[in-house]
Amino acid sequence: MPIDERASVPVPTMARVHLAHAVVQSIAESAGLDLLHLKGPALDPSVRTPQLSTDADVLARPGQVTVLGRALHAHGWSQRTGFEEGSAWAHAANWHHPQFGYVDVHRSWPGFRLPPADAFDVLFSSAGVRQIAHHPCPVPDIDAQWLVVLLHAARSAASRPDLSSARAAFNAAPAARQDAVRKLADRLGGTVPLQLALGEAVADPDAEAALWRVHLCGGDRWEEWRARWAAARGPAAKLKVLRAAARVSRGPLAIELGHEPGTWDVVRAQGARFGTLVRGLRRRLARATGR
Repeated sequence: MPIDERASVPVPTMARVHLAHAVVQSIAESAGLDLLHLKGPALDPSVRTPQLSTDADVLARPGQVTVLGRALHAHGWSQRTGFEEGSAWAHAANWHHPQFGYVDVHRSWPGFRLPPADAFDVLFSSAGVRQIAHHPCPVPDIDAQWLVVLLHAARSAASRPDLSSARAAFNAAPAARQDAVRKLADRLGGTVPLQLALGEAVADPDAEAALWRVHLCGGDRWEEWRARWAAARGPAAKLKVLRAAARVSRGPLAIELGHEPGTWDVVRAQGARFGTLVRGLRRRLARATGR
């Protein structure tokens, strides 16, 4: 019976994730670029959490991000969102390939106050290697893996129940391991986010603490944008916050809709965003006036 070359076989999501890690690493190697693979199949078994990865995550050397983007594009990947669109920390851009799915390319990791290039050097200097889809991929050491997992769980706590599992697993780790993770967090400028992730009292909260608490405990869009404004350092950063609050980004909207948004899609989303902000402001005013 002849084989129909046009026929497609569904590929399990986890298989795509493994392949995406290997393919992106191969592309980076060919271009002479440095990557660290994060989360999912990049984790040591002792650090694994119940949350399954649906995309690949890599941390690129910040000065090489643009070159990596060109290399991905040359190999059939298309950029779906830019760094400024992805999150309050503007830390990752999302890329897609029709066969290998999605990869988030990180230029920094939320929770590290050390300059991104310096933070990458710290993580890369102690990196190891894991075989992912039979390809050697550089990964952070186990202490850094724990820190990445905990900070990611804290940043997603309001929408996913990963944090309690991550905390329990970390608390069950040897005391020496816990101490090493705390020391690494201090070295990277991530002590406050780690304390918040672990549910500990924060003796010296920084400007980003309110933003982390919104992600930890949940909050309306008004509270989130207020926290983002407080966390933004300098006039230029605050101006970016205002622009982001006022404008719907087409990239994330395309992912949400499953297709490239048309004019009316953007108009509806813009109206919904404005309505959400107004309702949040009304609730805050009502609480303040006791009505």
